[in-house]
Amino acid sequence: MIVLDVPYNERDLAKSLGARWNPDKKHWYAPDGSQIAKIADWIPTKTIEKPVTISPSEAWEMLPPRSNDPSRILGFLKERPAKVKYGFCSMCDSTVHDTWCIGSTRTPCELRHLAHLDPGILRPSELTILLAALEAGTV
Repeated sequence: MIVLDVPYNERDLAKSLGARWNPDKKHWYAPDGSQIAKIADWIPTKTIEKPVTISPSEAWEMLPPRSNDPSRILGFLKERPAKVKYGFCSMCDSTVHDTWCIGSTRTPCELRHLAHLDPGILRPSELTILLAALEAGTV
C-alpha cells in the first residue's frame, strides 16, 4: 500500500485509476499491486523524517531562558552569588578560583552546578545570561 496525496478536486480521477479512500485514516492510498505509472502524480515527494530522540539532559540544555532579565533570573536563587577568590566547591570538591558561587565562604557551591538537570534551579541558557551580568556588574 502506498499513501497518496490526492487533492480534493482530483479525487474522481484518482478513484478511476485505482486509488482508494481510507475513511478511518482519512487519506488516499494505492492498494498493493497498483500500477505506479498511473498514480505517480499523487505519490508524495516529501519524505517523512524519523523522529529524533534526545535524552532529558539534552532537552534540558536546549531550553530557552524563562527571562532575559538578569535581575529576574537572580530572583530564582535563594541567595545572591558571590565571587570566591579561593576555596573548594562543596558540590564537586574542585578548587574554586575567582568563580561565582552561592553558599557561605566556608562551603561555596559553584553557580554552574545549579544549571544541571538534577537541581534544575537555573536553565543553562539562564546561567549564561546571569554570569555575563554578574561579571559586568549590572545586577
